[in-house]
Amino acid sequence: MNMLNLECKNLAGFTAVPNIFIDRYMPHANGDFVKIYLYLLKCVSSGSRDLSVCKMADVFNYTEKDILRALTFWEGKGLMTLTYDSQKHLGGIRFEEVPSFSEEDSEQPAESPQPQMEPIVEDKKKPVYSRDDLESFLAKEDISQLMYIIQKYLGKTLSPADTNTILYFYDVLSFPHDLIEYLFEYCVSKNHKSMRYIEKVALDWASHNICTVAEAKEAASLYSNSIFSVLKAFGISGRNPGNEEKAFIVKWTNSYGFDIDIIIEACNRTIRSIHQPSFEYADSILTKWKERGIHHLTEVQSLDEEHNSKKPAVSVQKAKNNFNSFSQRTYNYAELEKQLLNNN
Repeated sequence: MNMLNLECKNLAGFTAVPNIFIDRYMPHANGDFVKIYLYLLKCVSSGSRDLSVCKMADVFNYTEKDILRALTFWEGKGLMTLTYDSQKHLGGIRFEEVPSFSEEDSEQPAESPQPQMEPIVEDKKKPVYSRDDLESFLAKEDISQLMYIIQKYLGKTLSPADTNTILYFYDVLSFPHDLIEYLFEYCVSKNHKSMRYIEKVALDWASHNICTVAEAKEAASLYSNSIFSVLKAFGISGRNPGNEEKAFIVKWTNSYGFDIDIIIEACNRTIRSIHQPSFEYADSILTKWKERGIHHLTEVQSLDEEHNSKKPAVSVQKAKNNFNSFSQRTYNYAELEKQLLNNN
């Protein structure tokens, strides 16, 4: 039975749990894994020296495999590092600083072709690879070379959690090596080096069955062109769209499947109606067109004609009185309205 050597940078007479662990990690983790993590925090804080996998299994009435599975999970999250002896038996656990989350981590991918409100590859959940799995993958020359290239892009040494995520792209999402390399090149070129952000983009690509570099480039190009066209139609210049505005554009192009000419028409009608750019107003127009099954700009024109034809012609005659007795004109208000819309 191997005794475990615990290390931590800060020792105290109480068990300190980082708030970010409670806020960001604990809600999404298996409850048994959380208990193991908290128990180990208590042990390292109190300076326990008689700890082993076997003893932890007895404390919680788990199997030793359950304990190792929990430890591997937290290592995959980057919260601890496990060390092994020559017989590949667990010999040490070092707690790492809980990674902080920047605002970038919560962003929607700016150039991603898939809106985040849609479900994403639900049947392809990210596994936590064991140490043996990692060694097996990294023993392959092409995988090892890929990791080296990614480190160059990110400008840092990959953590176990980073490596686990990259292998997820390769092993589960079935991304080829060149697509994974382009994924990092693409995100870094947009000033995004957060692995959480990169993973969101990868999941979006997988949702669209993007499996080649050419397909990824085409999707990014189409999305960028859509953004530029919408901003131009609204008369917006000198800035990029905000996250909510990007979400509207993704919704129109992907969820609704509209061509850019229909989207531009909605933007133009927005300006004519309220005399200022409004993504919300344009969205209300496009949503109505979606509900009516509109797919082409010609169908929008037909819808307008149908709407105008249903408006009854109204004749108005001014009654004669002692002050005037001339003949009154008859106005076709539907025709006037149509002419006004055409002029606009």
